Amino acid sequence: MDPKHEFHVISNTHWDREWRFPFERTRAMLVEMMDRLLDLLDRGKGFKYFHLDAHTIMLEDYLEVRPEKLAALKRHVAARRLLVGPWYTLPDACSCSGEALVRNLLRGTRMARDFGHVMEVGYTPNGFGQPSQLPQLYAGFGIDTVMFYRGVPRQDVKSEFIWQGPDGTRALAFRFGKYARYNFFFLVYRPVVHGRRAFECEYRWPEGALPFRLDRELSYEPYYLLDFQPLFAADRIVPGLEEVAATDAATMTTPVVIAMQGCDSTAPDDTEARIVAEANRLLGAEKVFHSALEDVVARVRQQLPADLQVAHGEMRHTLHSDGQTNLYPAIYGCRVYLRQANAFSEANLENWAEPAACMAWLLGEEYPHGLLRLAWKLLLENHAHDSIGGCAMDRVHEDVMNRFARCDDITHEVTRSSLAKVVRHLDTSRLPGDTVLLVAFNCLPHRNGGVIRAAVDLPLATAGEDLTIETLAGQAVPHQLVAMQDLRPTVQKPNDIPSPFHARRFLLHLDLPPQAGMGWTTLRVRPAAPAAARAQKIGVRRNALENEFMRVTAHPDGTLDLLDKDSGHTFPGLHAFESDGETGDPWNRMTPTTDCTYSSRGGKARLAMLDNGPLAASLEITLALKLPEGVLPDRSARSDTLVPCPIRTVLTLRRGCRWLDMHTVVNNTVRDHRLRLLLPTALKAKYSWGHMPFDVVKRPVHVPGGEGWLEPPTGAHPQKLFVDVSDGRTGLAVLNRGITQYEVLDTPERPVALTLMRCFQMRNTVQNLDYPDQPGTQCQGRQEFRYALLPHRGDWDAGGVMAEAARWNVPPVICQVGVGRGHLPPETTLFSVADETLAFSGIKPAEDGAGLILRLYNPSERTVACELRAGHPVAWAESVRLDEKPLAAATVSKDGRLVSAGQVGPKKVISLRLRMAQ
Repeated sequence: MDPKHEFHVISNTHWDREWRFPFERTRAMLVEMMDRLLDLLDRGKGFKYFHLDAHTIMLEDYLEVRPEKLAALKRHVAARRLLVGPWYTLPDACSCSGEALVRNLLRGTRMARDFGHVMEVGYTPNGFGQPSQLPQLYAGFGIDTVMFYRGVPRQDVKSEFIWQGPDGTRALAFRFGKYARYNFFFLVYRPVVHGRRAFECEYRWPEGALPFRLDRELSYEPYYLLDFQPLFAADRIVPGLEEVAATDAATMTTPVVIAMQGCDSTAPDDTEARIVAEANRLLGAEKVFHSALEDVVARVRQQLPADLQVAHGEMRHTLHSDGQTNLYPAIYGCRVYLRQANAFSEANLENWAEPAACMAWLLGEEYPHGLLRLAWKLLLENHAHDSIGGCAMDRVHEDVMNRFARCDDITHEVTRSSLAKVVRHLDTSRLPGDTVLLVAFNCLPHRNGGVIRAAVDLPLATAGEDLTIETLAGQAVPHQLVAMQDLRPTVQKPNDIPSPFHARRFLLHLDLPPQAGMGWTTLRVRPAAPAAARAQKIGVRRNALENEFMRVTAHPDGTLDLLDKDSGHTFPGLHAFESDGETGDPWNRMTPTTDCTYSSRGGKARLAMLDNGPLAASLEITLALKLPEGVLPDRSARSDTLVPCPIRTVLTLRRGCRWLDMHTVVNNTVRDHRLRLLLPTALKAKYSWGHMPFDVVKRPVHVPGGEGWLEPPTGAHPQKLFVDVSDGRTGLAVLNRGITQYEVLDTPERPVALTLMRCFQMRNTVQNLDYPDQPGTQCQGRQEFRYALLPHRGDWDAGGVMAEAARWNVPPVICQVGVGRGHLPPETTLFSVADETLAFSGIKPAEDGAGLILRLYNPSERTVACELRAGHPVAWAESVRLDEKPLAAATVSKDGRLVSAGQVGPKKVISLRLRMAQ
């Protein structure tokens, strides 16, 4: 052992809020652990520090049961003995929107600050890879260090290196070594206290220690040792330290050894301090310290060499050689329904509820802070890495889905009540009192509009067989009637029972006039006789759809040819389903020894035109893919018994729309398989581009062979809003809502393969544990998927894919209203961003209540100007950090209608604080 080595023991726990057990069971364990911790900290005796895994929600969870411990927690946090933050929940950052990551850090740092101190170390120990913008994200909170281990190319970089994000932001990065976040725990603590080597885990009944298990028929119900007597094998301390140092000595850049003491859900132990003291006695000098991460970072900085390596981009590399730092990329195909629910909740909160609430707030209405804080809490609870990862027990994910539903209920009501408050300010009093109006709200600061689906009610007594819609200036707004029904909607009064009335509801496609930015426009509805049918329809044949931009032809097997009229390129054979065997677990993709792949290509599909008109047409494709019912008990092969797996897809093409909308419903009747949707592009593309938090990431299509790798390289990647493939002249973007995992196959067809589901019997192949009573990972029954195909010229940037993806994901909101006597015009744009390259992230009141925060980001590799036009005068504006600390003043025109925030560099996130004129 090098005499220069100094060991800094970092006492911590990796606390999975819900994973092996549902939340409330885990919380009971948390209470026991925290009681023990506070006792240890109060007694002192060498136990100086403890780290709560970088997320502050543990404090909330504990105090709900032990509110009387608030003062003790604050005392130890303020004294920097209990280290908390900067996160609220420890997320899988690649699964979350950029805005959600900002809110997570805002909430976590605020809570930690309220308790007395924020740990300003970017400790991100357990996400399944790290997104490219993490250095910029942390820098926005004054944090310039990152500590993690998954996704780091260990064969390429030292233990300490510089991580440069795509915008140029740099952070000092710490790559944990072979034993990741538990090197001291496995190599020193366990041998000394438990008499066991690193991963020697098997319990033998003769060991005794009074094992106890509550009789429950649950595969994950454990035994608890009630009379465990720890050892103290002092002779194993120095050999353990020697192994800790030797394991990673070749890649260390300083003599400082970060000795991580703790593991999943482990409790603190006063033996840790005793080991530190005994180690120094045995070494004859003070070489081992009980330390805090912040102090270790400072110590390392003092000794860093000047020529640290620089690594770039996202950290999503698979494990090359010896170690416990697997990336586990297969997790993004696990329980896809969770990720779809997350995408829906993120959109509801970030793109509808908060913009709607801000519109009302700007008009002097009260902002619903309490409801939106609760909605964000529910969403962020679900962003904890195992919760969103889909790798826990069924009960956990039932709770996750319930929280998504609660979040959606809140955002629905906030959106409804906020837009209702806006409507009260609109002046339409010049119209007759019985007029029926539609108010279309655009919640994006960019152009929006086009053909959308709407439901309009007319009083049954005056309703005809159709209706007319026009602007208040009298300009006709085209619509296409889909269906109508007579019903009795209710009118909700604040101080009376609901009052129904007789109405005729018209379901229709409505061609909304374009709206320049965030704001509203008002339309008038009148009853009418049925309109004469127009000849030109979107459905040009029983198997073909066509508009200004594309022609789509369906084949007898359900595959499609898509002609992009702009480029002249045809994308052939789109929309084939492929199923192969799956015998893995949430983290690892495995196949049967003898596998076979089943495809819908060449099969028999039923085609039917559902509705067809001049604004929109929908083509239904139905097929029954016969698949093996499961795998054999020994997982060697798929079953010979085939059962039909029904798949129904509805394609919708609209006038003036650049994308083809697709809605697929799979009735998953089989088990143990991976189902993917194949979308061949026929493009000679070397790269794919995937939308990620605050970035669009370029990834090679070719996958290295990976011979000898512990975890072979993979072409499967996560993405958020879209994946794009382009040869530089022509491209195809696949927009989607929560279908997180894709792969572009390295074949001449260059298909985009979307993982719709990866179904398997729940188990843990690393620990060789099976959970036969946890069927949720098989994803049985109805599974829905929403996605769209967007052909374009050039690459994703030249093709305007980011803006189109936003419009697809956030269409205008339609509200039906009566006549009002407010003071505002019935058509207004509050905010519009001139350059659509700048993507919308979020809008909210500032944390201190002084003004509005508007967040945008530039995902391109170009520098663009940030100019904002305001419908309500702006008194003052400035750019701020992500934590809302000021950076620089922005330029505001004399009339307050134009805000210029200068140039936004490639991949930069910009947050503007706007103070509105009275």
